[in-house]
Amino acid sequence: MHVRRAVVCAAAFTLIAVAPAAAHTELLSSDPTEGATLTAPPTQVALTFGEDLLTAGDRLVAQDAQGTKVDLGPSQVDGAVLSAPWPATAAAGQYRVSYRAVAEDGHPLEGTINFTIKGDAAPEVSPSPAAQEQNNGSSSAAKIWAPIALLAALLVAGGLFWRSRAQ
Repeated sequence: MHVRRAVVCAAAFTLIAVAPAAAHTELLSSDPTEGATLTAPPTQVALTFGEDLLTAGDRLVAQDAQGTKVDLGPSQVDGAVLSAPWPATAAAGQYRVSYRAVAEDGHPLEGTINFTIKGDAAPEVSPSPAAQEQNNGSSSAAKIWAPIALLAALLVAGGLFWRSRAQ
């Protein structure tokens, strides 16, 4: 009876401990999209996440290809969307927008999106697949190891339960 109780407690603890790690939000979409080539400057930069964001701790920073900061308007949070106005006077070229936001669960979200505003002076260069993976803002390791840890814990719990039933 004690082994069964220990197995149930271990399984419950594992489910409780692993679930929050697998439940962190991530960037779902952006406007402009990653790697987009635009024919005109956007009116705003908007990032949509998988859950609502806190209104404190958010940051959007834009830079051109030379690393010069682009003055965005004030950022604002509306539910799961972090946005800021884009200056209509922005020249053609490549841009990188770095973001930092905090999900309601307290998990910080950081990453970048890259896009190009088409024009005569700007060469069109697509980001490499490695750069796109680096910029997604979420931990793929947590997505892989959390289910594996859960499966391992359930197998151990099942083995202990089966062993206690055999005795």
